[in-house]
Amino acid sequence: MRWPWSRRRDPDAAARLRAEAEALLEQGRPADARERLDAALAADPEDAAALLGAVRVTLVDLDQPEEALERLRRAARRLRLLTGDEALEALWLEADARATLGDPAGALAVHDRALAAAPDDPWHRAGRGRCLFELARFDEARADLEAARDGLARRDPPEEDATTLYTLACLFERDDRLPDADRLFARAATLDPEGCPRPVRLTPKAFDRAVEEALGSLPAEFRAHLANVVVETVDVPPADMLRETGHDPLLLGLYEGVNVADVYAVEGPAHQPSRVSLYRRNIEKAAATRAEVVEQVRITVLHEVGHHLGYDDEGLDDIGLG
Repeated sequence: MRWPWSRRRDPDAAARLRAEAEALLEQGRPADARERLDAALAADPEDAAALLGAVRVTLVDLDQPEEALERLRRAARRLRLLTGDEALEALWLEADARATLGDPAGALAVHDRALAAAPDDPWHRAGRGRCLFELARFDEARADLEAARDGLARRDPPEEDATTLYTLACLFERDDRLPDADRLFARAATLDPEGCPRPVRLTPKAFDRAVEEALGSLPAEFRAHLANVVVETVDVPPADMLRETGHDPLLLGLYEGVNVADVYAVEGPAHQPSRVSLYRRNIEKAAATRAEVVEQVRITVLHEVGHHLGYDDEGLDDIGLG
């Protein structure tokens, strides 16, 4: 069965359907837009704009990265024929889908393929830098992100990318370059207020007070188990720990030690005190107001203390501390 708007009957069908899809996206109807793009592909299976548009809507507007990757896989033959900007966009979509699914190493490999063909492409350079950041390869990430920022600035007209600036600001935080970091955070927030909000800074004294209040809010039976627990505030997670564990560089807190449920099973010499680390700069980035920072401190403290009491992540979700 042929679509009624097949090329044989209407050579302009694909272009018309793509235009309809754009209008539907502007109306906030991504599912209907994808349907139109799929129809455009049925009318013209070689229409690269329709193919890339359908994958883009699937990934970005419908938030279905697995489906987006599957669509790219099914279209592999056609994608191999793309050149220039279309080829770079297809690789970008694949890398973004992999990164969204928590596979920065896989996304990095895709960006490397793109940069092998187009070494000066700032968008793939920026994507590569963000993947390296996720992998805690911070020196390499900084070099790529700075190159991407400069490459975008040299375009005509100049361009900026909020996520690139935000990630670079996170690296400046790690270098203890807080004024430089905050200038980039401010610019990123101007470009994308919702996606890249500015951190809310607390003084060390105010942060410590929030931690003390969070510990004081614990039930007495919980506090009784904290005598051998060190609770410390650290600016950012150590790079070597991140690379060893695979944790997110924007980790809010970490529990290390033998939990209450297992302590009596530990044999040999007395074990070292358990430790709860709270990562202040990351907690400041996880909130939009001072009150939200204080609340995030409380939630993070309770979450990590919950690990000390023997709860795993699923158990913490069950009691509202996930």
